[in-house]
Amino acid sequence: MRLPICRVVVVFFLSTSALTCLGQDQVIDLQDLSVSIPKTWERVPDDKTILTARGPSRGANDAFSENIRIEVRELPRPATPEQILAAQTSTKALGKYRLLGQGKVDEAKTPVVWYAITHTEAAKNDRVIIDYVAVKGQKAFVMHCMIEADQWKAEQKVFEKIAKSLTFK
Repeated sequence: MRLPICRVVVVFFLSTSALTCLGQDQVIDLQDLSVSIPKTWERVPDDKTILTARGPSRGANDAFSENIRIEVRELPRPATPEQILAAQTSTKALGKYRLLGQGKVDEAKTPVVWYAITHTEAAKNDRVIIDYVAVKGQKAFVMHCMIEADQWKAEQKVFEKIAKSLTFK
């Protein structure tokens, strides 16, 4: 069986990235890293991130599609992903958010940690945010994932697969 292969060059503000569709994933080459997202996901323009993408709707009653946003943050000094995880999940840092889970991504191409949070107010806790963090030098690459609260455990497999694909150049 022959796999469909497509190549598209996407101009994204001041940087360029190449998008390759191969099998079930899109491999997106960015300036400092590459990442694979599901073929059914759509890239969304966003000048505050190096990549924003969202999953497909699950039907007419699906009011919210899961999504990811990858941001680069300069660190004041070198740190490991584990040090960032500890700082981000401290009681003081969490503030109005409740920690749902945390851990390390096994079998990732680069060391990646994650934590999941939701708002403490009942009126605002219909979404879960899962942050995956990888570090290169003094840059933290943070992949923010957002999903409906009742879907996060099932969909975390998709986000984790994306996080496992993060590869530094």
